[in-house]
Amino acid sequence: MAGNAAVEAKYEIGCDRSFRTRRANVSVRDATGERTLQIATESGRWDENDRENQTVRGALDIDLGWSPSTNTLPIKRLQLEIGQTSGEFMAAWVRFPELTLQPLSQKYVRLAERQYRYSSRGGAFTANLLVDDEDLVLDYEGFWQRVRNNK
Repeated sequence: MAGNAAVEAKYEIGCDRSFRTRRANVSVRDATGERTLQIATESGRWDENDRENQTVRGALDIDLGWSPSTNTLPIKRLQLEIGQTSGEFMAAWVRFPELTLQPLSQKYVRLAERQYRYSSRGGAFTANLLVDDEDLVLDYEGFWQRVRNNK
């Protein structure tokens, strides 16, 4: 895939009342065609396209490698107090554009009412996240920022 090639990604994620991932449907369309990934999880088992992926067994959260929307899930699930840390935990990370499911160690620290520090790979990657009143990401430091369309 060329660096500037257009790519369309669609996803739908289903969670339980505790914001633990239960299912996800992901599709990517680019110049090479369309690929899909169907994920189902129950009792710590993660199936991708009807085959168990044991490398992510026990994960509670899905993490889409191209969207900060999935950071909302552990933020809501963990309900950290200011100054509190989640400690290391594993997420099921969907790499983009490959659509492969891989384990990714993560950690969240709540810095302020609406600010978190996210880290992965044992701190090899860190970014501050600013969220709104619904815990949806407004700003993912250095990578993503929600813009308002005033139309």
